[in-house]
Amino acid sequence: MLKSFRKYRPLKRSSITGKIIIGIIGTHIGTGATHFAVMLSNYMSECLGMKTAYIECFPQKELGYMEKLYYLDGNATSMTESFSIYKVHYYKNIREDRIAKIMGYEYECVILDLGLDVNKMRNEFLRCDKKIVISNLAPWKLNELETFITSKGLEREVCNLEYGISFPVNRVIKEVSKLYGISCFTIPYEPDPFNLSNDTIKMFQKII
Repeated sequence: MLKSFRKYRPLKRSSITGKIIIGIIGTHIGTGATHFAVMLSNYMSECLGMKTAYIECFPQKELGYMEKLYYLDGNATSMTESFSIYKVHYYKNIREDRIAKIMGYEYECVILDLGLDVNKMRNEFLRCDKKIVISNLAPWKLNELETFITSKGLEREVCNLEYGISFPVNRVIKEVSKLYGISCFTIPYEPDPFNLSNDTIKMFQKII
């Protein structure tokens, strides 16, 4: 069951013109990439007033669970390809050959949750207008970010790649940014992705 939804003051769209495609990739399981993508979807829809679609582009069932929890009261089973929560349209477990067709619909913003397999989804990721990698810097997971940066080669192909970091340690963020020459931003703790705090809104204003 959905909680009461916070009403946001409409914000200016800054430099966004026309449709924008945003790709989200996680470096490893448990980074919070899907949570981040849901927050971003609500920011684009509610704060910027853009008609927004979220596409789950990998064989997982997270959106199906979310649909049951928030939309179907946890019991009913939906056989439809998509559902809506507030003003965002969520597309579940979409095959690669369906992504382009959905992106062709009359959305102003499309967010692609590309999962963890950057090699499989590389072409879709590179075609996005904005490309964001989600990771965390917990000491026992730092190696995952380092492996992603050194093995995937995206830095050689993408000039505007950004890294969103959860569980941040400012000193470590600065060290990693300097060592690998990457652009990092901190993701605030946000327990409810449908009710964005002022800190989260300010974060999105800086990166979008």
